[in-house]
Amino acid sequence: MFGKKSKDIPYSGGSVAGSITIAWETQFKEGNSMWKVPRLIRLNDNIVVREDETAVFFRDGKVLTYFDKPGRYALTDFNAPVVGELLKFFTGVQQQAEVYYLQRRVMDGKYGSTSPYQFMDPTFGIVNLRVFGEYRWKISDPGQFINQFVGTFNAVTSTDVESRLRDQIVLLIYTTIGKIKENGIKVTDLPANLTNIEQAVLGLAPANFQQYGVEIEKLQGINISLPDEVQ
Repeated sequence: MFGKKSKDIPYSGGSVAGSITIAWETQFKEGNSMWKVPRLIRLNDNIVVREDETAVFFRDGKVLTYFDKPGRYALTDFNAPVVGELLKFFTGVQQQAEVYYLQRRVMDGKYGSTSPYQFMDPTFGIVNLRVFGEYRWKISDPGQFINQFVGTFNAVTSTDVESRLRDQIVLLIYTTIGKIKENGIKVTDLPANLTNIEQAVLGLAPANFQQYGVEIEKLQGINISLPDEVQ
């Protein structure tokens, strides 16, 4: 299954003539949810997948398949169940594809609003609010994740991914604040309702993040910044 002996390519490696082995080195994973291999994968190459990662094969704007079981895969063995399925796409003229590595572990992130939420309060009038805090998340569907972030949003780095996640979380918080405002909550009541806001956002998260192949596991440390005159 391993095929010919090949040269390993590190995280920052470039193109190497002939067969190579691709591996996402552990020291480069910290703080990164995704890594695009800087070389198209071809027949006879080897892919190393560890327990905490998934290797996704992408071509022509969509995911071909992905490897989520640890092992070393030689792209030569048509009889191997996982590899053989991928090689069906390599039997034509185009015998190559992009590969993206994804973290399988739960990751920590931070969010913060770039634009304020305008809260209409009966006492203070229009109050500009900003929110920030932390969250925990994981990739729940590798295929959907790559189809959305790479295929639709043209994201190529972890920063691209996390920027969109932060914006979506802030949007859900603003939506939640708008709903509780309709129930008569005043701006001075917000600090006492932070836990309720967090729980409401977590309740909205599955319907909003499932389309990205992402699960939001936890919100914590939510803070709503109020203007000095309101404080």
